[in-house]
Amino acid sequence: MRGKPAADLVALNRSFSDHLAYGTPVLPLDPATALQRGLFLRVPVISGGNRDEERAFVGGAVMADPTLITDQTYPALLQAAFGASAGRVAAQYPLARYGSAPLAWATVTTDAGWACPTVTADQELARHTTVYPYVFADPHAPNVNGINVPGFSPGAAHASDLPYLFDLGGLDLLKTQPRQDLAASMIAYWTAFARTGDPNHAGAPRWSAGTAHARLQLVPNQIQPADAAAEHRCGLRSTIR
Repeated sequence: MRGKPAADLVALNRSFSDHLAYGTPVLPLDPATALQRGLFLRVPVISGGNRDEERAFVGGAVMADPTLITDQTYPALLQAAFGASAGRVAAQYPLARYGSAPLAWATVTTDAGWACPTVTADQELARHTTVYPYVFADPHAPNVNGINVPGFSPGAAHASDLPYLFDLGGLDLLKTQPRQDLAASMIAYWTAFARTGDPNHAGAPRWSAGTAHARLQLVPNQIQPADAAAEHRCGLRSTIR
């Protein structure tokens, strides 16, 4: 990866996990096409992700090569990713707001590649079935990805929600009561949903079915609705092609 040009790094990011083997009896259509056409099993769905998904991958890239994502390379990354819209994106994600290029780039790519596509998919799903949207947002979740970059907090990165639902490697990684309480709530939501198709259960904040913006934000001591589309600037993304 060392010395990889900005355009190559962006292309690698775009292709990540986009290798579904559809066109088979098991998965006849591209899932995106199936969602748009409503050609899927009409069952209730829990849909969501982590607020800082891309920090796991950006942090790993910086650990491999600290020259990849810097104040100097940030404009080129935006240009390679967004072309003529790079200036508008830079205005919404200025380096000064984030304190470092890796944090800024992780936020851009989380919003463009994870959060806003999830909002769009939820809207498509909700045209045909019941959707319970969520965002896992514990800013101090266990660092399951082993990211160690000075000044770069992993936050609620990819896979950091897993210790709240499972013991990993036989270990309980949640060492504080608020996180253990959040885990208990998440497990109860998921198991209630598996049992009834509705995650709500006695003693927990209500999780409303929704479509676009309001989703349940999962944070220790703060389980409450949040506007994901606004937080992740999905209005800007919808104007960029």
